[in-house]
Amino acid sequence: MKILVVDSGVGGLTVLDSTLQLVGGNFVYLADSKFFPYGTKDKHQLLDRLVQVVGHFGCDLVVLACNSASTVASQLRHKVQLPVVEVITPTCNYIFENSYTNVCLLATDLTVASGVYQSKLNDVCCTVKAFNCGELVQYVENGINGKALDMLLQKLWQNVAPNNPQCVILGCTHFGLIRDKIEKIFRDVDIVDCAIPTAKVVASGVKQWVEESLVIYLTTGDTACAKRLSLQTGYTFDCVDI
Repeated sequence: MKILVVDSGVGGLTVLDSTLQLVGGNFVYLADSKFFPYGTKDKHQLLDRLVQVVGHFGCDLVVLACNSASTVASQLRHKVQLPVVEVITPTCNYIFENSYTNVCLLATDLTVASGVYQSKLNDVCCTVKAFNCGELVQYVENGINGKALDMLLQKLWQNVAPNNPQCVILGCTHFGLIRDKIEKIFRDVDIVDCAIPTAKVVASGVKQWVEESLVIYLTTGDTACAKRLSLQTGYTFDCVDI
């Protein structure tokens, strides 16, 4: 069984790594750097791109390891006629199972504007306050750390805190890579990362488990991009032309 895990950059590695802790298989991880960031794209542009990407690989299961991409998951399923796992529904199910009724969402332009999180959670009587913080994606993707990132997170917390949320949803897989920094600043609130709930869904959909996983890491960027990703993540990325 070949599983394609897609994100515009390194964020989706949080989903892949969590999945690999639960199940073995043949995985292709694609950092679609040529189309980065997904969160600023028009949903029709994004859907067309995802159809193109999935069509390039002969896979059995598609994992949209990206919240922005997940907003067009139902349309993608119809287009490609393949099982598609997205990150929003498992995360909302986690919120529901824990009986949260007041949450804040940190996400990109497209995810916030789509209203998918808001709609799903409102349906289970949960109030959602969404914050557009797409600029954080650039920080994480480029490995920018230190005082500038801390100041950005502090400012964000000043806007979030007055809402007294029971939990804060990391509505972008990139944010999971700086979860430790977010937890230090966003105190006394549950930080909900979509990676683990999504990994459980992926594992349940794997028909044939294998003892050892084979993972291929690819990027649509150039060789310089592949080198940067390899140095930043510790995985060896190769280029693919899509």
